[in-house]
Amino acid sequence: MVWSSPIQREESIEIPLTYSKDSVLVNYDSKVTQLFTCLENSGWEEAIDLCKEQPSQASVWVYRLDHKSENVRWQMLPLHAAIIFKGNDEILEALLQAYPEGATMADDQGMLPVSFDNLWSHLQNEYAHHQFYFIFRSYIWHS
Repeated sequence: MVWSSPIQREESIEIPLTYSKDSVLVNYDSKVTQLFTCLENSGWEEAIDLCKEQPSQASVWVYRLDHKSENVRWQMLPLHAAIIFKGNDEILEALLQAYPEGATMADDQGMLPVSFDNLWSHLQNEYAHHQFYFIFRSYIWHS
């Protein structure tokens, strides 16, 4: 789906994604969420607390623009970020409890959380087996 997002900018930006017009989008460079910052800094305990206290943050799409071209460089949900930043089982479960539909949402590259290369490439260890289980279980229930 492509639509002009309600981002607070003078012109609209075409952002292809699998979300609805009701989705909340924030620019990483100007208004990133506290949850995303915690994930980026491996602040897992604080991120878990935020998922419980402010679960709506788990459904906020964070995007970043290329400063020269103004094109979208990347965009993702906190669940995508937690996988990229190698979050533990507890944060994945907290994110999925806060926003289970996130397991069915593709990022700007069309990647579902269960299809991230860094998740699959680590499936030989127990940590990745748990990650896959949490995400896949949520994907099945909400797709």
